[in-house]
Amino acid sequence: MNNIQRLPDAELEIMKLLWDTGKPLSTNDIVQSFKETRGWSVSTVITLTRRLAKKGFVRTEKEGRSHYFSPRVKEKDYLSNETKTFLEKLHNNSFKSLVATLYSNKDITKEDIEELSSLLEELD
Repeated sequence: MNNIQRLPDAELEIMKLLWDTGKPLSTNDIVQSFKETRGWSVSTVITLTRRLAKKGFVRTEKEGRSHYFSPRVKEKDYLSNETKTFLEKLHNNSFKSLVATLYSNKDITKEDIEELSSLLEELD
C-alpha cells in the first residue's frame, strides 16, 4: 500500500489493538477491549471497522455470525508514513529541527540524546 492515509484517533486505536494482538479479533473482542476506556458499543465498533475495511486497513472474515478483523497494513509501514509526513509538514524535513524542538522544550533528556547518538553510530 503506497499511499497510506492518516487515520482518525478512534480508528488508529483499533489498528493498534490489532497490531499488538497479532491475531484476528471479532467485533465483540474489540468491544471488550475498549469497554472500560472508551465505552464503545457494538454499533460503534462496527462503524469503525467498516471504515477501516473501506480504507484498506483491515481484512474482514465472516465465521458463523461473527466478523473477524486482521490488519492489512503493517504497523511499521503506517508509522513510517506518519513520521515522514510529520517531519515534512512541521519541520521542513529536518530531523535536526525536530530534535532541537524536543530539546528546547525539555521533552528529550540527555539520556535520550546519548541513546540516539549510539543508534546513529550503529547505523554508520
